[in-house]
Amino acid sequence: MSESDLGAPAPAPDDEAPQPAAAEPADDAARPPPAAEDPFGFADILQHAREDGPVDTVYRLARSELGGPFVREAFARLNPVLPRGVTGPWGVWFYIVCLGPLLAATFLFGTDLLLTTGIVWLEVLGVAALVAGGAAAAFVLYVLAIRRTRERWAKPVRGWSKKDLAWWGSVTFLAPTVAFAAFAALIVHQHIVPVSGVKTNAPNLAFATFETFTWNLADTIPLLMIPETLHWNARLQFTTTGGGALVLFYKLIFIYPLAQLAALATKSLFGE
Repeated sequence: MSESDLGAPAPAPDDEAPQPAAAEPADDAARPPPAAEDPFGFADILQHAREDGPVDTVYRLARSELGGPFVREAFARLNPVLPRGVTGPWGVWFYIVCLGPLLAATFLFGTDLLLTTGIVWLEVLGVAALVAGGAAAAFVLYVLAIRRTRERWAKPVRGWSKKDLAWWGSVTFLAPTVAFAAFAALIVHQHIVPVSGVKTNAPNLAFATFETFTWNLADTIPLLMIPETLHWNARLQFTTTGGGALVLFYKLIFIYPLAQLAALATKSLFGE
């Protein structure tokens, strides 16, 4: 054996042999495409509404501070033509004061439009949708008024500001009233329940029935005597037992949650 053979290094065992590198993808087409950005940002908007409240969400949308690129660009284009109070420092108060009544007026106006179509099934379908929304709002009122369910149902809104809670409370009270008004307008328009003071084919029948239910709710508040103090009389009056029963049912739905929530608000303001 030669000297060069003695000095040659021994071959590495098979298990220590270098492993070949992993094969790279042939081209970029083999890689999964990146998630496309949502142009509307609905998930971001809904998350903000859950965490910070609906009023703050609408305010930030109007200021182009929320949503995806498409939504931000759309509101950025609208900003020059929007009233200054909508996007200014006092814009939040504008939404608290005006947004709830504007939504109620929109649904009442839509009900009056439905009643002019003369298509009974369409009128019934539209009013049924409003009644379902009103029933959902009444359910929320009751679960917040009952102590056993209040804590569990109030958790999602604990991060909301008092402004958002005030707005949501006003909408929750308005929605059942709009539902009762739409239902009453339908049965009055179909001559099921007679009334006085307003014609059954009046173009603003839903607004008249809404005024009647609001008047009756205001009349249930003791001591204040709101209708008498304001010299306010509802134009539309129900003249039969059926119409009176509908108003009584409306009052019964509101009396308990209204009293409970008023007591909670008073306790929060003045303590035990």
